Amino acid sequence: MELHGSHAPSTAPPSSPSMARAIDHSTRAAAASFLRDELPQVLARAAELAAVEDPETEPYRSKYAAATALEASRGKADMLLRVFQAAASPHPATDAAADAAGAGREDTARASDLADAVAVLDYKRGALAADVDEVTRAKSLLTAADAQLQLNDAKHLRSLIDVCNLLGLLTSNDDDHKASLAFLVRAHKYYHRYLGMWSQAAGEVMEEGGEGRQGGEEEAREVESLHTITTFYLAQTLAAMGKKRRAAAFCAATLTRQLRLRQQFRAWDWAQNCAQLAGYYLGRDEFTTALHCLAAASTVVARHRAGQPVLPGGNGADTGGAGADAGKGDDEQVREVAANIEIGVGKVHLRVLQRSVELDAAQPDAAAAANPAATPTPAAAAASSTAAAPSSDASAVTAPSGAGAAAGSMEVDGGRREGQHEGDVDMGEGGEEGDGEASERWAGEGDVDIALGPDFSLLGLDPHAGTCARMQADGGGTGGERGASGGAEGEGEGDVVREYSHAVIHFNKAMAAFKAALEVYTSSDRFSDHFDIAMDISTLHRYLAYFEPSAHRAALIHQRRATRLLPLAGAINPSVYPSQAAQCVHELASIALNAMELEADAARAPAKIIEPGKQAIHYFDRFIALMQSSNPQDTDAARYVYAHFHAARTHYRICTLLPPQDGRDHLQHSLNYFSKFLEQAARMGLQEQLQAEVGVAKEMVQLLPTKLAADLSRLSIS
Repeated sequence: MELHGSHAPSTAPPSSPSMARAIDHSTRAAAASFLRDELPQVLARAAELAAVEDPETEPYRSKYAAATALEASRGKADMLLRVFQAAASPHPATDAAADAAGAGREDTARASDLADAVAVLDYKRGALAADVDEVTRAKSLLTAADAQLQLNDAKHLRSLIDVCNLLGLLTSNDDDHKASLAFLVRAHKYYHRYLGMWSQAAGEVMEEGGEGRQGGEEEAREVESLHTITTFYLAQTLAAMGKKRRAAAFCAATLTRQLRLRQQFRAWDWAQNCAQLAGYYLGRDEFTTALHCLAAASTVVARHRAGQPVLPGGNGADTGGAGADAGKGDDEQVREVAANIEIGVGKVHLRVLQRSVELDAAQPDAAAAANPAATPTPAAAAASSTAAAPSSDASAVTAPSGAGAAAGSMEVDGGRREGQHEGDVDMGEGGEEGDGEASERWAGEGDVDIALGPDFSLLGLDPHAGTCARMQADGGGTGGERGASGGAEGEGEGDVVREYSHAVIHFNKAMAAFKAALEVYTSSDRFSDHFDIAMDISTLHRYLAYFEPSAHRAALIHQRRATRLLPLAGAINPSVYPSQAAQCVHELASIALNAMELEADAARAPAKIIEPGKQAIHYFDRFIALMQSSNPQDTDAARYVYAHFHAARTHYRICTLLPPQDGRDHLQHSLNYFSKFLEQAARMGLQEQLQAEVGVAKEMVQLLPTKLAADLSRLSIS
């Protein structure tokens, strides 16, 4: 079913001056009555109908009824408008015409009011068309309304804000983000014009009992709610355009406005978006700000669960509060968002360790002197290279698949507007856009200060202390903060983990958070999400082992990694989860290789070195077999080819630890794997990417047959 047809406002030219007297008293009275009484009543009734939740069998029944009422009123307004347009005479040409100038001016003003009424009705019909997914029709109606309302924009700032929001949403859904941004910037400017023109009314909105000047307190509250939608859409559109820094600023502004103005929102929506915001700051290594966002998200969820007001000393205005939307679905969403927050906390501490390892590894001489076990051989470094970054990316706090299903939309004072993108306000990793946007301003009209981080002190949190201060007091670093200053403070010298005892603190905090998340994302119900967390835990152990000064104890940490992963590896069905199965087996191979190198560094007995080496070969063989069955492509291809190189090197390393008669088979396997490595690297076009390894493999392929022959000769003589 479609909404009723559209009528364009009449543009009939004025007729002769004598026609100014053609409008009789009854017509003028009808126009005045329509504008004064009928139009407000129709708009109010349409709003009531649009807010009705209809049964699933007829989900838009009430909206269609609202559209019918608006269409009928629009027809009447258009009819009256045509009469007044036809009679208008802005320039009386004769004395007789001048006698009617007073009435003519009134009629001209009435015609303008009727044209605006037609535009308002088109705007409301366009909003309804958007609600029922009639996008083309919605754009047409809203565009026509926008053109008319702009002619007298000072009278229609509230309506223009909503029209621009809607057009921004619809154009963004069509991936025309540039057009969307233009509409949303206009909405942003209209809001600040509203504040400028009616500053007293805007000020009174912040106090109880103020009437305001333009439509009173109620309209001012509506404008504030609409502007919150504007900032939300701006965050999404800017993120889609890659302007992550400004997107994060508008996301923070949206979340802060909802608290400051005590606007209605659902606790889990707010918390999920706040956790997403933390991911942006984590990507910039701004750990203080990321933890502040996560603490705010956790506080909102905790108060929601306890049925307490979100804001201290207030009612919280939380539509998801206890008794409002209670039920199993609500509980599921809240549990998942709480788990996502825990994942975020775990990733912050994981990233602190990762960044510390990166900085330490950048100074190899100093690192080797301070911690011999922390400088692995090239083979060990290569074996763990695919796990150098936490799985699922430690710098992006995102909801696991299916979590926070409603987080892509916003509930603002009862007016629901769907978000233009699936999921949450996702800024992705932090980083600079490199397009000069940091200095870009929007004519100075209310643009956010992108140098300022979020401030959720309204929740009773200190953005510059609290979680981060405790983190530093515990001995951990917080990285190079940009925060309020907007610039990096060097490379974080003095603010990174340098000692094992400090690494343990971050390890324990991350483990506690990841374990809490695993209670929600179980292997039986949410295997993919469970697997990602398990891989993060494995990576966490690897970073802890880096700081362990004893090579043998570091090897034991790697063994604990394997112990945690083995049950998961056994539970994975490769035909159902081929990617996870291969990733898990490769992780086990890398763990065994790390342990082998560390045992060798600790000068352990050959048997203690050979044992993890054989485990590494076993898992590399399994990984190669899994990858062959799934026809590896792109990034998996390089890892698949590299596995042959690792297996070859490991066989050769074991051979050097055994007597010739016992090591011959490993020597032959080493030659075979080096040959396969060269063959696969050529087949997949990876010779240039793996140039150093290809050079080593070519030398070994030439040398090993000679060594095999020499060993065979010695065995024959003996």
